Formats: sequence, C-alpha cells, structure tokens
Amino acid sequence: MRRLALVLLASCTVPSTGSTDQPIIGGALAPNDNATVLLVSYPTDKSVQDNCSAVVISPTMLLTAAHCIDAANHPGYTYGVFVDADASIYPKLVDILPHLVPVRAVHPHPSYVTDEFDIGIVELVAPLAITPLAVQRTAAGVAAGKAARIVGYGQTVYNTVNQVRYAAATTVVGVSGTDSVSVGDATVHACIGDSGGPAIVDGAVIGVDSHGPTGCTGPSFYRRTDVYASFIEQYVPVPVTGGDAGVPTGPEAGTDPAQGGAGGGGGCTTTHGDGAWLVAVAALLLRRRRHVA
Repeated sequence: MRRLALVLLASCTVPSTGSTDQPIIGGALAPNDNATVLLVSYPTDKSVQDNCSAVVISPTMLLTAAHCIDAANHPGYTYGVFVDADASIYPKLVDILPHLVPVRAVHPHPSYVTDEFDIGIVELVAPLAITPLAVQRTAAGVAAGKAARIVGYGQTVYNTVNQVRYAAATTVVGVSGTDSVSVGDATVHACIGDSGGPAIVDGAVIGVDSHGPTGCTGPSFYRRTDVYASFIEQYVPVPVTGGDAGVPTGPEAGTDPAQGGAGGGGGCTTTHGDGAWLVAVAALLLRRRRHVA
C-alpha cells in the first residue's frame, strides 16, 4: 500500500521552469491572512525550488507539514520564508531569494515516515512582525460541521501554476483515523502547494494540510494540532495568560501518539458522513501537497 501511495504522490508534481507555489481551489485572494506564509526550500546548487505553506504560531516559530522539511526529501536544503501575499512577481528562485526571511532550523516530527506524523516546526532566525495565530490544543474545537477557513499558496486549478496566497470558507467534514481531520468539499478544498497551510476554526489553527485525493477533487486531510500538542509545545509553550484557544484544559487536552499519549488504533471515526468513505480516500488516494519546480 505504501508503494501505491508513493506513485500517487509523485503524480501530482507539475514541472515548471520557475517558482511554483499555487492557491486553494474554490477560494479567493487573501491579502490580509498575514499569518500564513510561503515556505521555500532549495539545494546548495539552487537547481530546484520546493514550495509549501506554513502558519505563524509565535514570532519565531511556524507550523507546517513534516513532508515539507524532512531530510530525506530535502538533503542539505536551505529554507526561507516569503511573508507577502503575492510571489508571482518573483517567477524564479534567483528572483525571490533576496526577499526570503532566513530560517534557523527545521524540526519535522521525529516519528514522521511518509504519510504518518506529518507535522513539523520551522524556526526563524529573527521574529516576524506578524501576529501569530492561536493553536487549538484540545479536542473541543475539532468536530464535524464546524465552519473553517483554509489558507495557503496552493493551486486554484489543478496543475495550473499560481503564486498568490488564497483562502476559502468551508467546513470540517469529520475526524479521520487517529490524528487527522478532513476539511472541505468537492468544490472548496486545498491542493498542491497548500501543504502545511492551516485549517482555522474559531480563530485557532486546528490542523495543517497534509494530503488529499489525487487531482484535488475533494476534502483534504489536516494533521490535528490537539493530537500533536506535546510536540508543538516543545517549541511554542502553552501561553501563560488565560483566554487563549491554545490553552489545554481537562481530559480533552490532546496528546502526541508518538510520546505515549492517546492516538490509539486504526480505522476511521467521524460524526458526519460515511466513515468508510473517508477511510477509502485516505488509503487509496493519498497525495502530498508540497510542490517542486
């Protein structure tokens, strides 16, 4: 099954001679969603540019997908962050390089393997003058039917390059497996280039875009921040002051399955729609969303 998944993931790469991050399907321009930024990476010879989305969760820390920053697919890569909404004026890597905020280090989840534990942290050299988004650290904000906002630099039309930040209003479809939530529908969902971008519910990040069906045809799967709260808190501790959506409370506080917490067995549970449908999508139509030029 893993071999099949890798074939499907590879089929989503769109060759291009320039920078190739791309916007959300069914969305609209998002010039004011400043907390979502473009994550750029490239090898020492600068022969290729790999783009993902990321979300600011502290002045010096970004949340993204592990497959955007893993060493296996980014050996010796350098990372930078583009904070403006429109990267289309910099069509090549050489053009955008002077406009990137430097990255100190990247921290994929230590248990990340292919499509599992697909979440990570990007550490910046200096703080950004951007208001961070709160992180949902309890299961209370993760439920089917919740209104959600997705943001990223992913495709608006499958296989069509676009380099502008987009956002869309949609809903949480349901909870899938032990660490993901599905967001969107057939007409509004994330696509290639949206990897690492946030799903936002009630003003807080509930997950980061990980994968979805090949061809960008339906809901996307986001890694839940409540499940990986203990991993995130190694880099962004729980705020000291109250009233923050990121403060875990009571038995609902999410725990990282790789660090002895809840996360449990297989299967798919959902409070909306057909759970078997979600399992079928996750098992047969997995697709990473980082984009390589």
